[in-house]
Amino acid sequence: MASTPSRLAELSNTVSKNTVILDQYLRDNNIPKPTFDAHDPIWDAEFPPDIQKARIALQDASTELIDLTTGSRRYLSKALNGGVTSMDTLYHLDIPHKVPLDDPEGITYQELCAKLDIPVNEYALTRILRAAVVHRIFKEPSPGRIAHSAASRLLATDALLFDWLGAAIDVMAPKQYIGQAITQFPALDEANRSAASLTFPKRDGEYVSFYEYIAQDPERAKQFGRGMSSFQTGDGYSPRHLVDGFDWGSLPEGSLVVDVGGSHGDVDMAIARKSPHLRFLVQDLPETIASTGKARKIVHDENLNIEFVVHDFLTPQTVKGVKIFILRWILHNWPDQYCRQILQSLLPAMVPGSRVLVFDGVMPGLGTLPNVVERDLRVFDLTMLGCFNAGDREVERYRGLLEGVGLRFGGCWRPEGSRLSCIVGEWEG
Repeated sequence: MASTPSRLAELSNTVSKNTVILDQYLRDNNIPKPTFDAHDPIWDAEFPPDIQKARIALQDASTELIDLTTGSRRYLSKALNGGVTSMDTLYHLDIPHKVPLDDPEGITYQELCAKLDIPVNEYALTRILRAAVVHRIFKEPSPGRIAHSAASRLLATDALLFDWLGAAIDVMAPKQYIGQAITQFPALDEANRSAASLTFPKRDGEYVSFYEYIAQDPERAKQFGRGMSSFQTGDGYSPRHLVDGFDWGSLPEGSLVVDVGGSHGDVDMAIARKSPHLRFLVQDLPETIASTGKARKIVHDENLNIEFVVHDFLTPQTVKGVKIFILRWILHNWPDQYCRQILQSLLPAMVPGSRVLVFDGVMPGLGTLPNVVERDLRVFDLTMLGCFNAGDREVERYRGLLEGVGLRFGGCWRPEGSRLSCIVGEWEG
C-alpha cells in the first residue's frame, strides 16, 4: 500500500505546478520575468482568472511551506517581528492559559470571554483572535470555536517562553518609533534618547532609558530577565561554545578570569569544570549578586574557584592582574560611547598580554547570508537600535571600539554552531 504524501511534499508539488503555469503564461505573452531590480516592470496588470488563481496558490503554498518548516518556537518570534498585531492581546489577556490545553474542539468565543479577568467585547476579541488564527497561532476547529495550535499550546505550556512574549512586546514595540527618534535625537548615541525613551513616562521631566524604565517595576524587570533566559535557550547560545571556542588550557596556573556582567556565573562554572587551574571573578550589579545563592551553593559543592562581587562595569576596575576579561552579550546593549567607556574601564586591571573576549552577535556583510536568515538578523538589529541605540555590530566596528581605547584587535571567529562570535582585544601595555 502506497504511503500518503506528507504535507511538505504536497506543498512542494503545489509550488512547482503553479510556478510552471505562471512561468509559461509569462513566456507565451512576452511578459518580462519578475526580478528585484530597480527598473523591473511592476506587476500591476490584470491577470486572467486562471492565472491569478495559480499566482495566489503559489504564494499561499510557499507561505505555508515556510511556516511549516520554521517550527513553532521560532515561528512565534517571526510572527511578533512580522507585526502580528494580536500578540499583545494574547499576552495581556492571558489567552493561551484560558483555552483548554488538550481539547481539540476548543471553546466558544463567548465561553472564552467568560473566563477572562475583565469584561471584554466578544466581537472585538473574536476579530483579534482570528487575526492570530490566520498566522497559525490558535485555530478554529469549527466556526465560533477557538482551540490551540502547536504555537499557542507552546505559549501555554512553556512559562519562560510566555515571559519572553511579554518581554518581547515591550522590546519590539519601540522600533516603530525609530523614525520619530532619529528626527528628535539625530545622534542616537544616548541610552535615554532612544525610540523606547519616547514611549516611556518621563522622570522629573527627563527621558529615561529602557533599563531605567524596567527598574521602576521589579516584577517587569524579573519578567524581562526570565524572558531573555528563554530567548537564549537552545544550543546556539550554550556556554559550551565559549568553553570550546577558546584555548583556556593555555593560560598559566592561577590566571584570573573576570566575567563582566556575568550574572549567576553559568559560563564561568562551565569553564571552571574543564579548566580548574583558573580563578574566576563574576561581577554584576548589587541586586544580581544578591540573588546568586543557588549559584554559590553549586560553586561550593563542586569546589569551583569562583567568587561573586559587586561591580558597575561603567566604572574603572579595582582588581589587578586580570589575564582574561569576558564580555558576553554586554556591548550589544550599549551605544558606542558607552562601549568605549566599558572597555576603557578594564584597562587599569590589565597587564601586558591580557585579553578581552567579547562574545556577541556580529552583523554579516549585506547579502552574505540567505535572505531568510538575514531578515531576522536585521529585524533584531533594529529592535536593539529602538530600545538601546545599540545592537550587533560588524567586525570592523568592533575593531574600531577596541582600537579606540588602545587595545589591539586580535581577530574574530564564530565557534561551530554558535549564534555568538568571539572578538578579541589584546593589551600590549
